[in-house]
Amino acid sequence: GQTGLIQIPSAESRPEGSVHLTLNRNDMWKLGTLTVAPFDWLEASYFYYRPSDLIWTDGDGIAGHDLDKGFNVKASYKPRKFNLPSLAVGIDDLAGTGYFRREYIVSTFDLEHFKFTLGLGWGKYDQGSGFKNPLSLISNRFKKRNLGLSGMGGQLAVDSWFTGDAALFGGFEWFIPKAKGLRLKIEN
Repeated sequence: GQTGLIQIPSAESRPEGSVHLTLNRNDMWKLGTLTVAPFDWLEASYFYYRPSDLIWTDGDGIAGHDLDKGFNVKASYKPRKFNLPSLAVGIDDLAGTGYFRREYIVSTFDLEHFKFTLGLGWGKYDQGSGFKNPLSLISNRFKKRNLGLSGMGGQLAVDSWFTGDAALFGGFEWFIPKAKGLRLKIEN
C-alpha cells in the first residue's frame, strides 16, 4: 500500500489529498492497507493482516483466524533541484504487534526513464546478515534491538526504533519507452 517498488519503500510519496486502498491475498496472508497522503510530503497507512500460518497466543488457537493491525508513516523530502535525490524516513507497524516492525531511511534518484532507490533499514530489513548500526556511534542505545512482539499491539515501541543491526536495501525501476506505461522493477 505504500509508495515504493515491489516490497520496499521508495523516497517518493503519493500526491497531496490522495487516498488508496490495496488488497492482497496469497497463500501466506491476507493484507488490506488504506494509505492517505494529507500533504505531498507525508504518507500514512493503516493495515489489517491475517496470517494463514500463525497462531497468536491470545487468539482462538486456530491458524488463519487472528487479525493483526498496524500503522505506517513516511515523511519525504523532494529537493527543488531536479538533479538531487529525494529522501524519506519511515516507520512501519509503529503501533501494531511488531510482526512487520521496520524503520528506514531511503533515497530515490529519478532520471528520465530510470528510478534508483537505496535505503538503510532496521527491524525486518535485517534478516541476520546486517551490519553494526551506524547510529551506535551516537549512543549505545542503538546497538541492541528488542525483538519481541508487542502483545496485542496498540503501543508505540519507541525504544526499538532504529535500533539493532542495519541492512541495505535497494532497487531500480525502468519505464520502458513506447510501452504504454509498462515498467520493469527489480529490488533486493
